[in-house]
Amino acid sequence: MASLRSENEALTKGEEKMRECKRSCFSTWVFLGGSLLLLLTACGSNTTTGSGQMNDSTPPSGQRTPLSLDFTCHDNPAGGFYVNRSSGRVCVQTAPGVALTITVKFCNGALDPSNELKGTVYADSQGYYEWNWKPQPDCQGHPIWKGDVVVHAQLHEQSASFTTSFFGD
Repeated sequence: MASLRSENEALTKGEEKMRECKRSCFSTWVFLGGSLLLLLTACGSNTTTGSGQMNDSTPPSGQRTPLSLDFTCHDNPAGGFYVNRSSGRVCVQTAPGVALTITVKFCNGALDPSNELKGTVYADSQGYYEWNWKPQPDCQGHPIWKGDVVVHAQLHEQSASFTTSFFGD
């Protein structure tokens, strides 16, 4: 009988502990869920809509959208840097009106001195610009086997540099 009583007491104590745990666990889950909901509400959504192109408006936070640039040509979106012995071409897509400068290096790393690559140019109203020129590589009579392009972009107080490269066979 004493053994039965001690088993009943143990079961009763176990049931009380489970009830306490359920209350405690439930309270913890309610607290964590409420905190998460508050955090998500305060931070807002990270989803953006639109074309993905940078515009001239300033977001409500006072910070501008980061300057971006893609090396892509209208007639071949797979790439934006093409070169052979007789012609070179670099195409970029960025925000409208972005000021652009370019440097091109071939083979042994010397700058291509072509006049078409000098000075500042501006992306058109669609954010597109294309350089076309006759390369002057430093490949010492060999085919162009390596090329590096750096395009520096600037709009208002923002500036950034973007690079692309190729290695020939």
